[in-house]
Formats: sequence, structure tokens, C-alpha cells
Amino acid sequence: MTPRHPHCLITLSATIIFVQIGISFSVEEFRKEAIILDDLVDFFELHLTGRENVSGLFESERRLLAHLAELDRMCFESLELAKRLGVDKAVVHFFTRGEIAFDEKIAILDRLHKKAIEDGITLCLENTEESVNELKKVFARIPRLKFCLDVGHANLFSNNPLDFVEAFSDRLTHIHISDNRGGDSEKDDLHLPPGDGAIDFQRIFSELKAINYDQTLTLELYPFSDINVKMGGLRLLRKNWDSAEPRL
Repeated sequence: MTPRHPHCLITLSATIIFVQIGISFSVEEFRKEAIILDDLVDFFELHLTGRENVSGLFESERRLLAHLAELDRMCFESLELAKRLGVDKAVVHFFTRGEIAFDEKIAILDRLHKKAIEDGITLCLENTEESVNELKKVFARIPRLKFCLDVGHANLFSNNPLDFVEAFSDRLTHIHISDNRGGDSEKDDLHLPPGDGAIDFQRIFSELKAINYDQTLTLELYPFSDINVKMGGLRLLRKNWDSAEPRL
């Protein structure tokens, strides 16, 4: 896809979350927000649980990506929804709320990955609280699986976003951007706009440009953040990307 901003190496997205913490974000609300954000983004990423009625989006002219339900929930149902929506790239967590043995999660993820390939969808595994070494074990079992770097998550649990870029640059296919102030718990995942936390995005962008990253990037704020906050975050994100110099 050719981005609307040809001077950028990235295609920039806003995340639209349909269901989060029991709060519904309807198709109609999506449409209203999409109109406002349309000139600032190249696609939208939808968080799907597998239960949504998204028939109103089947004729959407916008490119859509999907964030699938967790492996212990309706991941296959949400993948089916993504297929029906014409999604070509989807993200999933290895982390699950329920306790599932590592080998069982690998088996589910492997089946999901194979189904995604059949459906023409690139499946990307997103880091949550895992370390680089823990994710290496997953990719060793499913070598063709791609990687989604969540920069906010990578700044938590004593991790460093740059370590993930270095370790998985050969399979890095999507990025989630949000800011936070560090920490070691889920509540520290603040989903702030870039610049409102402590993450050095210029350094991260310089590293990404050094590896010639030219894939998709999503600004992942909470769905009910003020629309002006989302617009400001998208503008700042593109400005920071454009101004970053590749690491020498």
C-alpha cells in the first residue's frame, strides 16, 4: 500500500478498540472517529473479541488491521472476523489471563498461525510482559511467525525496547506506540501519547530507521481518549519519525 505521506517510510495507524473493559465502542462511533482522523492515518487497527457485529464495516474503503483475542479466548473467532473484514495483518498476545502450559499455548498459536496463512493474513506475535529470551523460545518453535513490537510493553518489567528491535529485526512487521513511565505491573501500561511519559522515542526511531523499517505503526491510546489528544499524538508521532536520523 502506498501511504498518503510518501515522504514517510511508515504507514501510520490509529487503534480503534471495539470492546475494552466491558465498554462498547460501536461501529457508528468508529465511523465518526475515522472521519476525523482519516487525513492523519493510512489505516485503522481493530481490537476484536470475536463477538462483534462488524457487518457495517464490510464495505469499508479503509485498510484495516486486527488485534485478535487472546489464545485462551476467542482467537479463532476473531481471526475469522478479521478475514471477513479483509484484514491482511493481525496481532496476537502469547500472554493469557488463564493459566495455560507453554507447550499448549505453542500448539494453539501454531494452529492459529497456520489458519492465518491459509486466510492470507500475516500473524504477528506481540510482546507483553515476556523478555527477549522468552520470546526467542516461541519463535524457535514457530519460525515463520512475525513480530509486533509494543514499545510501551517493552518499557515495562525491566525490559528495554531497543533489545527487542535488535533481537527480532528480521521478523519485525508491526509496531504499537504508546508512552509510559516504566514499572513492573499491568497498571503501569498507561497508553499515553508519545512525550507524556519517559520513553525515548527518538532513539527508538533512529534504531528502526537504521534497520530500514518500512512497515506499519499504530498509535495505541485508550479508545475513549479525547479526540484532540489522539490527533495531537498522531501529528507528533509522524513529526518525530520524520525528524529521527538513522543510527550510524
